[in-house]
Amino acid sequence: MSITTSLDALSAGPTSNADSLHTHSSGLSRTLFTISAAGSAVTNTAAETSLLPSSGSIAGSKIIQANTLKVGNIIRVTAFSTWANNGVSSPLTLRLKLGSTTVFSHAITLGAWSWVYTFRLMADLVCRSVGSTGSIVGTDIVISDVGLTASLGSSVTVDTTANQTFDFTNQWGSASSGTSMQLQSISVEVI
Repeated sequence: MSITTSLDALSAGPTSNADSLHTHSSGLSRTLFTISAAGSAVTNTAAETSLLPSSGSIAGSKIIQANTLKVGNIIRVTAFSTWANNGVSSPLTLRLKLGSTTVFSHAITLGAWSWVYTFRLMADLVCRSVGSTGSIVGTDIVISDVGLTASLGSSVTVDTTANQTFDFTNQWGSASSGTSMQLQSISVEVI
C-alpha cells in the first residue's frame, strides 16, 4: 500500500529509515532528519554558530521543500546537548532557523559554576499561514541540570513558497575558553 501526500516532497535527498512516514494522532508525520554523530563542540566564540554536524552525519535532509508546509503543520524538534561554562557566567541563546530567519529563540543565563550540563530541548513550530508571507509561531521546553524553562515565541514571517534549510544554532554572550556546547542528538519531523 502506498501513501502519497504533499509531505512526500518535504525532504530532498536519499531515502532512508529517517525519511519514513509514521502514523501520529494528528495524521501523518515525516521525519525530516536525524543525526548519526555528535556535532562539533562550539567553544570560545560569541558568534552565532550552527550546532549541526557535517552533512555526512545527517540522515535525511535539512531542507523543507517549497510549498509543502500547510496551515496547521508542526515542525517538531527534539534535541539533546551538553554544555560547559567552567566558572564563566554567560548568557546563552539557542535559535531554530529556517534559512536566515530565526523562527524561535530561547535565552538561558548560566551561573558561574564549573561542570558539564546536559539539556533536552523540545520545540513545536506551528505553521499559521502559508505563502511568501507565511507565518510560524513556536513554543519550547528546555529541561536541564539547572532547571526547566518554557517559552512562547512571537509569530515570524517565513516564505513557505521557497526551499527553507533548517538550522539549530547557539550563541554565547561572550567568547571564553571556558564555554562549550556540543549537540549530541536531534530529530526534526513535520506533523
